[in-house]
Amino acid sequence: MVTVVLGGGLAGLSAAWKLSENGSDVVVIEKESGVGGLARTCSFGDLRYDFGPHRFHTKDNGLLRTIEKLCRGDLILRERKSQICLKGKLIDYPLRARNAFFSLGFSTSVRILWDYFSIRLRNMFFPIPDSSFESWTIKRFGKALYDIYFGPYTAKIWGITPVSISKDWAAQRISLMSLGDAIRRALFRSKEVPRTYVSTFYYPTRGIGEIPERIADEIVRKGGKIILNSKVIEVKVNSRRVEAVMYEGKEGRKSVQCDHVISSIPLIELTSVLQPKPPLDILEASRRLQYRAIVFVYVVLRMEHVTQNQWIYFPEADVMFNRVSEPKNFSSEMTPENETILCVETTCDKGDEIWNSDDGDLCKRVVDGLQKKIVEMPKADQWFVRRVEYAYPLYAKGYETDLKEMRSYLSSIENLMLIGRNGLFRYSNMDHSMLMGILAAKSILEGARYDVERVASEEGYFG
Repeated sequence: MVTVVLGGGLAGLSAAWKLSENGSDVVVIEKESGVGGLARTCSFGDLRYDFGPHRFHTKDNGLLRTIEKLCRGDLILRERKSQICLKGKLIDYPLRARNAFFSLGFSTSVRILWDYFSIRLRNMFFPIPDSSFESWTIKRFGKALYDIYFGPYTAKIWGITPVSISKDWAAQRISLMSLGDAIRRALFRSKEVPRTYVSTFYYPTRGIGEIPERIADEIVRKGGKIILNSKVIEVKVNSRRVEAVMYEGKEGRKSVQCDHVISSIPLIELTSVLQPKPPLDILEASRRLQYRAIVFVYVVLRMEHVTQNQWIYFPEADVMFNRVSEPKNFSSEMTPENETILCVETTCDKGDEIWNSDDGDLCKRVVDGLQKKIVEMPKADQWFVRRVEYAYPLYAKGYETDLKEMRSYLSSIENLMLIGRNGLFRYSNMDHSMLMGILAAKSILEGARYDVERVASEEGYFG
């Protein structure tokens, strides 16, 4: 029995790992030169860098023990340190009531509190419908905090107004936190720690990419194949089953006969290579599902640290970037002494002004913004740019209908399973992506059909 896994990110690798451990033949096809997807670590001279900040944490003790064993003592426990740069002040995030209110000043803090309690009272009698990201957030935080932070930051990330974004985005990413939580946690000790408030996380000493790289080593050790620098060009379907997958790499075009396919590649790429082609309405639905891209600008500096934060958010429009992370604050082994690197993220759309900008111009805009917002830095010693086309699934209002149509069609292909952030069009954390892959493999091994998305998001199903 041969299973072909499309995509070598954490979800796809985890599926292949579980299958290979149980003696199944597995082939992973990855278009990039290395495994891990966004959870990949690369080198620049003596420097190591990730594609943005990553942190591994999970409530699944089985998964945690497995990753600890995999990393063989190279997994360190870190205290989370992240902030928001707002109105010239650095505010702790997740929100801590005392820090947030006093950093913003008395009048702004009073307005935030007044709006928060007013909206809570109003909702007791006249509930606000959850019709968009905007209404969902105002309903739970109040308009003042929405106007100051959530609205501008969300518009900056997605490139569209928050009223055009589905409430699903808020429900997935900030549903476990509210201003009330911050106030209660400032006044009372709580036994339950919401996921958003997780204050510690695990990180491999030489970058987050150590996890997918070691998983890949295990797959190969168990007899599985990982084919890099290869793009899937055809998924041949016959009688509602995938018969073969064709890919193109350095050695030309090749085909793999298969019994099962697990796909973690973007839905638009998957539907474009299906043969025979899906109906026109399915192809059009896949094109309407949008992904945001990211341009990463890496700035190398001859100094020990720029800040003590692992990452900082920048919601205001006077700088183009959204978030800045400093790999050295995740692990001291990421950069040599007296040298550091900043990873500066700007979301965009493939083909837009930012995506097409000259690398030198991007670096100048980034350095100017950093000096304006954070610190007077020495001249950038070196810099470089990386671009990622598929970074975030965009939950524009109405996406649910298109996604439902596509999933309905793809689920009719009996031996095809979708997993991961891009494959399911779901913004998943690292541990969720891994659990999705493991459960997909279990579905094949046990002849079952696990609800991968639902079960993985609930956690606690490793084994």
